[in-house]
Amino acid sequence: MHRHTEYRRASFRKLSFRFFPIALAATVFLAALAVPPAFAHPPKDVALSYDAPSKALSVKVAHSSFFPSKHYVKNVSISLNGKAVRSEPYTSQPAGDTFTYTYTVEASPGDELSVTALCNVFGSKEAKLTVPK
Repeated sequence: MHRHTEYRRASFRKLSFRFFPIALAATVFLAALAVPPAFAHPPKDVALSYDAPSKALSVKVAHSSFFPSKHYVKNVSISLNGKAVRSEPYTSQPAGDTFTYTYTVEASPGDELSVTALCNVFGSKEAKLTVPK
């Protein structure tokens, strides 16, 4: 019985040395899958300005990304007085942490413009602007 126990211990050691690298690789792989969402974040800021003569709405978005083709602002939605008037989809974002998109929007003094920038991985940021009189 003593020999049988030693044989089982030796088999277990061989087995554990064989599967340890596989288990370690699987753990590292699963951890790598979990990391990107941890670094994902919504846009930090959205700032609006409106030029009435040219009817140009400028949307300045602060959204840093190490990989702008993989983690980016995927949509900018514009509402005028609570009604959706435009939605622009994107598949990447310009280089740099801050960038500006310009849209033609017909608005009158006193109208409220609302813009939402949506990250393709996590979250969104909204900004509002009342057109000056």
